[in-house]
Amino acid sequence: MLEKNTIIVSSKREFDKKVKSYFVNMENNMRTLHKTGNCYYANCAYKFITFDSMDEVEKYEKEHKDATPFRRCGNCFKKR
Repeated sequence: MLEKNTIIVSSKREFDKKVKSYFVNMENNMRTLHKTGNCYYANCAYKFITFDSMDEVEKYEKEHKDATPFRRCGNCFKKR
């Protein structure tokens, strides 16, 4: 199910054109949610699913319970 929503790019430039505010890194089945450009690991991914908002992420997680919830990046989503 997740494969149909996964975007595959071959360069950082292509990543920058296609990524939105949030993305899930799908490389090596990591499935980690990042805020775009927020930490070292959120600068680029070559296989990802992208979202405009956290509401969209949460809706996606509810619809695809078999493959989610996504793990939140500790750098992008610091608990305060």
